[in-house]
Amino acid sequence: MDLWCERRERSKCATIQERLEALGLRINVAKTQAYSGYELEAAARQIEHSAADHSLDDLEDPGPLEELLEQIIAKPTESARTTIKFVISRIIRHEFYKNVQRIVDVTPRMPHAADAVADLIRISGHWRKLGAWYVEYAESTWGRMKWSVYQMAHSFPAEETATKKVRDFLARKLEEQSLPSFMLPLVAHRLSQWMPDDARELFREVAQKTEHPFELRALAYAGLACGVGRSDVRKWLGEFPESDVVLKFLTARNFRPPKAVSYMWDGTGTTH
Repeated sequence: MDLWCERRERSKCATIQERLEALGLRINVAKTQAYSGYELEAAARQIEHSAADHSLDDLEDPGPLEELLEQIIAKPTESARTTIKFVISRIIRHEFYKNVQRIVDVTPRMPHAADAVADLIRISGHWRKLGAWYVEYAESTWGRMKWSVYQMAHSFPAEETATKKVRDFLARKLEEQSLPSFMLPLVAHRLSQWMPDDARELFREVAQKTEHPFELRALAYAGLACGVGRSDVRKWLGEFPESDVVLKFLTARNFRPPKAVSYMWDGTGTTH
């Protein structure tokens, strides 16, 4: 297959060379590549990204980056995830936060990049204005895409308390057991930091109703962080053999809660 593709590309380059020679022009076939379809789009995107980086780093000119941003805002559903993440990473690196709200306005229409947008909202501090917005978004038609709702919840850092509207919404969803399982660890952790006294009782109530070992492990970790007693944690982790290793781990630590890993921006568009 690779050999066939290589021959096809050589044929394209030869055709281009023949056409140019008829005009008295020559190209170096060894340095020429012919693209079509998705390959052409990817190559053009890479050129756009390189131009934006050059203007920012060498010329201190945000113009090309702003042009890419305008393209995203004009067609958010059609914008490639790689381009959105590229633009957001440069906005964060250079602290160009004046357009954050414009990005938020089109966020529901680009759920494929919700994780990148959440990084931008959290790091820029814009999350403080978006409590009501997040709840409305999560309960809208767009909220049916649970992955993006989960990612957008990362907009709210554990180190500072989210608005009451966000706290009440997430606590209610946890109590109702209407969260997807993969979202429960994040929600439990945030509630344990934002409202530890209320979270302890809530976790005990939810643990009595849940029958999933993954969810009980999440409640155990978050519960230890907000003062749930080790007897409760032992009970939750003892219900399923899948949790034995976690119980042994915490026992060896004398039930000291392990520190949650924070999101750390490395300036390239990657969070850890």
